[in-house]
Amino acid sequence: MKEKIEGKYIYFFHDTEDDNPKTQVWEIFSKDDNTWLGRIKWFARWRCYAWSSTYLLEEQHGRFVSDIVFEKDCTREIADFCDKLTITHRQNTNGGV
Repeated sequence: MKEKIEGKYIYFFHDTEDDNPKTQVWEIFSKDDNTWLGRIKWFARWRCYAWSSTYLLEEQHGRFVSDIVFEKDCTREIADFCDKLTITHRQNTNGGV
């Protein structure tokens, strides 16, 4: 199943085929040109969902993304989304993994 959640300038895309049994993986894209901006996934050491933009090869367009710039609204939107995923995960697993 595929799910897309729209933000102001970005959107979050989730494909359940990418998930493991306990956690989810979400991709972040720019709304204006569909540039891949990062990935949100469970970070076990911190026991929360976190985002990373270290996967710099953009599979969709086959090009290298060298400069990814976030302003405060996009950064806040990503952080809020991570918080929501973490809260939901903890509620569903009685405290987290």
